[in-house]
Amino acid sequence: MTNETQNTELTTPETLPEGYELMPVEISDATLDDLSEMAKRITTMAKLVEGGIEIDGTTYGDITGRITGVKIYLISFPGEGQPPEIIGNVIDDDDIPEGFSRRADVTIQCGSQLVQLKLPPYSTNYILPKYVTALADEGLRPEDVVTRVTSERKRGKNMQWNAAKFATVKVLNPSDKQTCKTENDIPL
Repeated sequence: MTNETQNTELTTPETLPEGYELMPVEISDATLDDLSEMAKRITTMAKLVEGGIEIDGTTYGDITGRITGVKIYLISFPGEGQPPEIIGNVIDDDDIPEGFSRRADVTIQCGSQLVQLKLPPYSTNYILPKYVTALADEGLRPEDVVTRVTSERKRGKNMQWNAAKFATVKVLNPSDKQTCKTENDIPL
């Protein structure tokens, strides 16, 4: 059995075999616009680690951008080899089923990229609500500001964990909200 690989060399008119012609192709502007819009919706996953935020195996000291979405949910990890169970959120902690914890995914637009930061329980239950409440006290919503997120190592009596730290970098004016001028693209 032979292992054949696909030829990925660029074919140009000069390198075409004799008798072959390149067929005329035109991709419409509408199709290119659609592809560009689709690319904007591709979300890169991120998580808090000691010393920063990990994205695709690289740790960044911070991510800075505009929060464009927050999804809060309950999750349970039943055991090795079994998929986690995810259900909707409840407000009252007494209503959380046994074995479940509250988590949040925060989507942040970093320049032209979307990053979904998966927050652990402490950041979901204490840090994110305090940040959103502080913004609300100023008459702002998370999407009205550029936010910098860093990771901070916390120590309890018997454990250590990474917690998100949110800080407002600047309040966006109406034109910035359309383009999210954050001058911070993560090189993915």
